[in-house]
Amino acid sequence: MSDTAGGLPLVEELRWDSEFFGFPIARINAPGLSGAELSAAISECRSRGIQCAYLLCAGDAAARVTSAVRLGFRLIDLRVTLDGKVSPTAARAGGARRAESEDLPELARLARTAFEHSRFFVDGRFPRERVEDLFERWMERDVESANGVVAVSERAGKRAGFASGSIESDGSARVGLVGVAPGFRGLGVGREVVTGLLAFLAERGAGKVSVVTQGRNHTALRLYEECGFRTSSIGIWLHWWLDENPV
Repeated sequence: MSDTAGGLPLVEELRWDSEFFGFPIARINAPGLSGAELSAAISECRSRGIQCAYLLCAGDAAARVTSAVRLGFRLIDLRVTLDGKVSPTAARAGGARRAESEDLPELARLARTAFEHSRFFVDGRFPRERVEDLFERWMERDVESANGVVAVSERAGKRAGFASGSIESDGSARVGLVGVAPGFRGLGVGREVVTGLLAFLAERGAGKVSVVTQGRNHTALRLYEECGFRTSSIGIWLHWWLDENPV
C-alpha cells in the first residue's frame, strides 16, 4: 500500500463509512495526483475490492478534476468552508434555547430529511434510508456529547429548527447541522438558531468557528454570510464506484 507525502495511505479504507453503509469505502488522500498516479490509485481500489472511493480536489484544480472524470469519477459536490468568530457578547436572536434530551426524537426526525443537498443524497448510490440514519445519528451525537451544543427554535409550540455544533480539542468550534422544518422556512428561523448557537459556543469559550456547506445550497451560504462567516476554501468532491468502472 503506497503512502502520500504526508504519510497517509494513498488509498485509505474508511472503516466507519464501510461498516455503516455495508460495503468497502475508501478515500484517496492525494488531491494533487497526476492522471497516471490517480489511475494507479484506482487499480489499488480494484485489487482491494473497494466499492466506492472519495476524492477531494481543490476548487481551482481543473486539470485534476478533468483527469478524475476521465477515469470514471463523478463530480458530486462543491464543498465550501466558511470561517467566523464568536463573541461572548453575541446576542441570541429570538430566544433560541439549548436543546434537551426530550427534544431529540423530534430533532432526529427533522434531521433525517433536512439535508437533501448532502453529497450522500446527491450521489444517488447510497441507500436513502442509511443516509437518513447518518444524519439522525449525527444529531444524536451533537445533543448527547459533552462537546456538543445544539440551539433550538420553537414557533407555535413546535420545534421549528435547530443548529448543532461542537467544541474541538484546540478550543475552536464547528457548526455541524442546521435545519429548518417545512412550514417555517423563510421566517428567520435559520438565522435565529445559528445566532443562538454562536452565543452558546462563546459561552463555552470558543473564539473561532467554521462551517462546511454545499455550493449548491445558496440559502445556507447566504445565511452564514449574514451571520458574519466568510468563505475560506472551496473543494470539489468526486466519487468513484467500482461497478460503474469494471475495467
